[in-house]
Amino acid sequence: MNGNWTIKQTAKGSVSILPEPMSSHSDPLHFFRSLPPAPNADVKKIKGNFSDTHKQLSANALAYFVDTGNTWGSGVGQRLNLVEINLSKRDAGTLEAQTILEIEVTEEMCNVFGIMHGACAAYLFDPATSSALVALGLELGIDGSGVSQSMNIIWHKPASRGAKLRLISNSIAIQGRIRSARCEIWDAEGLCSAIASVPGSAPDRSKEVTLKLLEIFKVGGVGFGTGIADRLFVTDVSITQNAAESLRTDARVVCELEVTEEMANIAGNMHGGCSIYLVDSCSTLPLSAWLAAQPDRRNDSGVSQSINTVFHAPAPVGTKLRIISTSTMTEGAIFASRCQIWDIAKHRLIASGVHLKMIASQPKPKL
Repeated sequence: MNGNWTIKQTAKGSVSILPEPMSSHSDPLHFFRSLPPAPNADVKKIKGNFSDTHKQLSANALAYFVDTGNTWGSGVGQRLNLVEINLSKRDAGTLEAQTILEIEVTEEMCNVFGIMHGACAAYLFDPATSSALVALGLELGIDGSGVSQSMNIIWHKPASRGAKLRLISNSIAIQGRIRSARCEIWDAEGLCSAIASVPGSAPDRSKEVTLKLLEIFKVGGVGFGTGIADRLFVTDVSITQNAAESLRTDARVVCELEVTEEMANIAGNMHGGCSIYLVDSCSTLPLSAWLAAQPDRRNDSGVSQSINTVFHAPAPVGTKLRIISTSTMTEGAIFASRCQIWDIAKHRLIASGVHLKMIASQPKPKL
């Protein structure tokens, strides 16, 4: 065996031989290179553009972190199947790793109602998100692992016994000692739960409401623009003091999206109507985020009165967009927000808009 190894005795009395933490070695990846091969892992069956070498190291790390002994949840973790690893550029010079794992819901994962226990979903998020961070770290030549600080989870629908789940995890950032990632658990019918590792200064309640509202925009995949809303990714939800008025606060939500063919006109650029759809949807998010942070306000961001949009530059298919929306008026029954759509790579403003909304009047009861 290479490297320094330590002996670990499990609760059942079996002995495992494990490598020492990489901090004792000058090579940041020594720890991962020293891990024993993952049982039943065939890198040729793992899809994606990651190298076979790094696929093997990722599989080894997943097997190590879920453990082969009798630690909490290991019986579930050992059945996680790593099926795909991809690496892509989200921004100029910024890499993103995505891992996809699969597992079937069994009896040991369920609550008394025969659906996956919420705590089991939380357990799955841990190794799933860690796998994306480890993969990114391997590509960057650093240790992407760490210990958990927080985990914000939203449950969307139950996953019954026998459901085949797909866990899609994406790295968000590795900055110094801080790592962040997001994960979604899907079954054949849709999203079951999601981990909301969304950066920003807004309280968790505001982030949760923002993500839930975005899910509502998708309306089951059958309404206008749902294919676009389905690909919107929230990267920041913040509430800050207004620069001009110290007694006021503003909410800011940042989303990202890539222009696809379904969003384009006959010239191959994002259609103006699609730009307005993005202004409409995205500018509503900071209003709900701000209302969610106010204990004495009902979270009703209202209906549209007007959307004034200016088109600044074309966005061809393949353009990666950053959509920055900020609340500007949140008092009374009238709300307003502004939105800017940016081309990330070219640092160019594509479109901007101002959205005015009002709380809809309630229907009068019939006599």
